[in-house]
Amino acid sequence: MGLVAGYLLNQKRAQPNWAGLTARVQNVAVEQHTFFDVTADPGFRKYITGELWILGEVDRERLINIDRSSFNRECADYHAVQRFMSRVIVEFKSQSVQRPQRQKVSVRRLLEDHLGALRAVEKIAQHAATVLEETGSKALPSSDKSRGKLSNRRNIVDVLRSANADVTVDEDLPREDLSYKLDLSADGQRVSVTLGVGLIEPRVQVGKTEYRVVTANAGSDDPPVLIRNHPRRIVFNASHAAHTSGDQQLKYQLSLALELAYLLDSSDAAAVYNRMISFI
Repeated sequence: MGLVAGYLLNQKRAQPNWAGLTARVQNVAVEQHTFFDVTADPGFRKYITGELWILGEVDRERLINIDRSSFNRECADYHAVQRFMSRVIVEFKSQSVQRPQRQKVSVRRLLEDHLGALRAVEKIAQHAATVLEETGSKALPSSDKSRGKLSNRRNIVDVLRSANADVTVDEDLPREDLSYKLDLSADGQRVSVTLGVGLIEPRVQVGKTEYRVVTANAGSDDPPVLIRNHPRRIVFNASHAAHTSGDQQLKYQLSLALELAYLLDSSDAAAVYNRMISFI
């Protein structure tokens, strides 16, 4: 009776010369870069590498072609090994290659949405600085205290961990560096994210005043955004209906523009509308 032993690995970065299995019969390498005739989803095959040993009682003379560099596809022993290995390779591809890749795409989308929202807020903040300069104000007007505090604060680390990602903070990155790095964890089953404090505790400059941008999972009855000056915060309610569907970047931009327009021109509805349009 024959015995099949070996291992499969998922390459973090695909190297063509490592793709595929090295198949050995009783320690003699017969084929390299083989997938035992599994041809589906060729894009994922480049990540899979490994080794296989066919041991025990096999008809070696019939299993290996006369050139000793390939298997005899007509051999019954090869058919048995091929059926077994095709199931193993397909399962490994699904669990250890496709699933981590899909998770990586999902995590990247979360980070890009976060970055996009920050850029949208920064655009409004830059325009607000011009308005404040015209009025001689040094800081943004605060939202009405009666509107609540938007508790249950969260940051991008919480979001990424809820997506089953491992997060590492690079303390050496300067605050203005909003870059990030994605990789697979050591076991190849999870996404590893490295980012700096600039993404974890983002800030925007409004003239000479700096505001920390905060998100909160608050109630549906809480306002979509609040502006605070003690301490200086722009707090977005990520759970508000205004932010939970569609383009989050645009929604945050609209919410902040409307809040600022109201705070600056609350006595005149037409002025609020015009000011909001000028912000965006």
